[in-house]
Amino acid sequence: MDRIKNIIDIIKENKEISDFKLIRKKTSSKELFLIRDQVDMDRSVETDDVSVTIYADTEEDGKKFRGDSSFNSAPSDSDEEIARNVALAYERAKFIKIKHFTLAEGTELVDEKAYIDELETIKKVKDIVYKDYGTKSKINSCEIFVNNIEENLVNSKGCDCKSKKSEIIVESIADACGDEGSIEVYRMFTFSKLNEKEFEENIYEELKEAEDRAMSKPAEPIEAVDVIITGLDVPAFFNFYEYQASGSTHYMKLNKLKLNEEAHKGAKGDLVNITLKPEIEGSVHNSKYDSDGVKLKETQIFKDGKMINVAAGQRFASYMGIEATGNLVNIEVAPGSMSIDEMRKTRHLEIKSFSSFQADASIGIFGGEFRLAKYYDGKETKIINNGAFSANIMEKGLDMYFSKEMIHIDNYYGPKYILIKDVNIG
Repeated sequence: MDRIKNIIDIIKENKEISDFKLIRKKTSSKELFLIRDQVDMDRSVETDDVSVTIYADTEEDGKKFRGDSSFNSAPSDSDEEIARNVALAYERAKFIKIKHFTLAEGTELVDEKAYIDELETIKKVKDIVYKDYGTKSKINSCEIFVNNIEENLVNSKGCDCKSKKSEIIVESIADACGDEGSIEVYRMFTFSKLNEKEFEENIYEELKEAEDRAMSKPAEPIEAVDVIITGLDVPAFFNFYEYQASGSTHYMKLNKLKLNEEAHKGAKGDLVNITLKPEIEGSVHNSKYDSDGVKLKETQIFKDGKMINVAAGQRFASYMGIEATGNLVNIEVAPGSMSIDEMRKTRHLEIKSFSSFQADASIGIFGGEFRLAKYYDGKETKIINNGAFSANIMEKGLDMYFSKEMIHIDNYYGPKYILIKDVNIG
């Protein structure tokens, strides 16, 4: 018997349960673990799990509430074990008092993409990772995961969504020796299909970072310098704008920006244009529907610096009485007006990597301690480390610039570089 149908039949035996949602996920994985370029371990993994969410509705003082509780069901679970877990989940859900919301209704979708060849992909990834890039640094270890995933989402309101997709996950560590000892740089890359040119650039940048960090010197205070944020830390910069346009933020009245309001009034730099999308090239988050069964709807949230839409998942859309866009994960930011060469013409600090880039989406504070940067003082370039800065996006957004060059990083496609004017470095 089909596992989902069997679990649903067991759920329906409990007449008190208000609603339910099931997500079945079957994964076929090939995994390769390498020390230098030698295989340390390889294995194949097959999984078949069902996540079950039970909803319980209650009422107090004329107000309706909804609670939920989830559990995972393995293929080996007996009907008795499933029934017991359903009962326990329902009892837990009754004690959760969230304002009542409705589930997504009647979505029926099939989103089937061709699986990638696991062994062929692993070989190509390995060859790229251990290619000779002419650097002094080397990849000392690497883990490669290639997953083909089949998913089925069903709920009590008639949703039945099916998908097939692939994902590639690569974790690598590059090392280099310097005057102060050995330096290691860890990177994790995720993509739905292998773009060999893009991935080669990723590995080269990782190796180059290790090499440069090995020869870098501690930073000294720098006043009123233009800062260029680049690479893996760029996507986090735009968290502020996503947060401002989120349905949950608006419902809880935590937004600093209002609909049809300019984010940075009187700005003389580039204006932000952001679109949330069901799919962008190479993202592992590509899907026609979200985890609630809502059909995803492409939504532009900022146009020419102005917030024009609110993006809301099923729960908060239900609260606000608006159409749900779904929980959109992919973000596309339009290119800016400057090339990286133009950004580099004047005195600047180009930050290659942070120890931890912090971007507080609620108040707009961003910055952190950097591990590697290149400082051009107008005459020469120095490679430095261990400096830090903090700035407010509401202030700096008045005079910021995005690059013409674009980059894909996981769920982000947008400018590769961001120029922030007049920042103090400590």
